[in-house]
Amino acid sequence: MIRMALVLAVLALALLAPAADAQQTGSAPVTQPSAASPPAATKTPAAPTTSPPAATKWQAVTPPVAPGKNLGTLNWWPEDLGDWATVAIALFTIVLAISTIGLWFVTHMSAKAALRTAKTISASERAYVALSHTAPGLAIDKDTGAVTVAVEARNLGRTPATVTEILLKLHWPPSSTPLPDTPNYHREGPIDDTIEAFLVTQGYVFNTRVIFMDPGALPDIKIGKTKLWLYGYVDYIDSFAQRHRGGFARIYEPNLDTGPIAERNNLVSPTIKNYNYDRLRKAGEGKDW
Repeated sequence: MIRMALVLAVLALALLAPAADAQQTGSAPVTQPSAASPPAATKTPAAPTTSPPAATKWQAVTPPVAPGKNLGTLNWWPEDLGDWATVAIALFTIVLAISTIGLWFVTHMSAKAALRTAKTISASERAYVALSHTAPGLAIDKDTGAVTVAVEARNLGRTPATVTEILLKLHWPPSSTPLPDTPNYHREGPIDDTIEAFLVTQGYVFNTRVIFMDPGALPDIKIGKTKLWLYGYVDYIDSFAQRHRGGFARIYEPNLDTGPIAERNNLVSPTIKNYNYDRLRKAGEGKDW
């Protein structure tokens, strides 16, 4: 649209140029007699008895030019109907070019405002699915190293969502070793994490997993020498067809693993930026593409 406006402006200038050239070449300069050859004496003619013809409707009256002066190049006033039409077309083209630029600017700003509004509505009205654990947290078999955990995926947003996958993993590094900055979501073994669940607002679904770990690491975990992490994510699609991933991370606290099972909660939620989150997924990320 901007290019079209520039073309119109150039066209207007091109239309004005011939009219100006015609005005410049329309009046010839007054020729002064040469000083080297004085004019011969002639008889002074009698003054005419008739008045000069009146100017027509579309003919400009040229004022008298003083000797040695050429004002023809300064006369831009159109002399006929054709010149007026050219000027009118040129002015209309310039106005059209300016209007086109203004229309493009207004349309561009309106489109940006509409996009911001759509994003705001989508963010405030979309689904938010989050994972949480149920009591007692981790149920650990000391002999086999089997760890049973139940999680809940709940829609905390305002519109429905479809859950497509839940992944859970265990990690037990030394206490002095922090978690990697980037979570390792690589699956170990033939584990099917696919789950299909349609969740309305405040709707939820439970999922129970059994994950195996090295039972030899349990004594160090009990005394705090080694930390036991549970982390993963939930993948879901909102009502606007946007694919999201909600991160999940918990740390096992042996000191809280006492009392009746129904009242236990041996998992605490640390603040870890790259593990607890909600974000849009990248293209191809997840199993639901």
